[in-house]
Amino acid sequence: FDTAWDLLKMPQFSQLPKTTQDDIIYILGDENVGNPSVREFREKTDYESYEEIMRQRLSNINFKDPFHVLINNLKNQRPKDHHWMDDDLVEEYARMNMDDVPPILISGNNFVDGGHRLHSHKRAGKPTIFALDIEDLLERPLEGLK
Repeated sequence: FDTAWDLLKMPQFSQLPKTTQDDIIYILGDENVGNPSVREFREKTDYESYEEIMRQRLSNINFKDPFHVLINNLKNQRPKDHHWMDDDLVEEYARMNMDDVPPILISGNNFVDGGHRLHSHKRAGKPTIFALDIEDLLERPLEGLK
C-alpha cells in the first residue's frame, strides 16, 4: 500500500454488492474450481446453511477495490459456446449500461466467474471489464468450516 489511506479504502466482503458476495460464495463451493476446504464443507451442508455460514466466515476479509482489467490479458476464459453459456443473457448484458453490471471475479490474471458479463463486454467491443481480484481465496484454507 502506498499510504494508510489505501488500506482504509479496501472493502470488506460485507461491503461488496450482494451479487458479488453471492458470486464469491458460489464459486468457492464450485465442484470444479472451488476452494477444496469449502467444497468439502459445501458437499455435506444444505445450501441455505452453507450460504449463511460462508457470509459469516468471509465478512471480515478485505479485498482490493474493483478495477478495470484488460479482457485480452485474462487467462482461463471459458469459451463462448460453453454448455452453460446463455446467449440471450449475454445479448441482454451487451445492451445494458456496462457500468451497471457487477464486477467479474478474477484471481491474479485468471478469470474465475462472470462469464456472461465477460462475453457481453467482448461482444460490445469493450477492451476492459470491471473486476474484483479474489487473490488466493480459491486455495487458502478457510477456518471454522465443519
